[in-house]
Amino acid sequence: MTLRARMAQKDAHCGQNPVDGAWILQSLGDVVTEITVLMGGDEGLPSGYSESEFKTPVYVGDCIEVSGSDAQE
Repeated sequence: MTLRARMAQKDAHCGQNPVDGAWILQSLGDVVTEITVLMGGDEGLPSGYSESEFKTPVYVGDCIEVSGSDAQE
């Protein structure tokens, strides 16, 4: 499952147009939810993240891609 999005001005966090990291984490949660629907027909939500590391800033106008798969694949 892959989610692709272009960051809009509404996603900006402050003056120099970086995107709020919470938006990125929400995207990860959306991918997990979609995978659980596809696997079992019912949505599930992540209970937490053990580690999150942001390696580069994301800015308005950037495109992001968030991917996930069933660990059983």
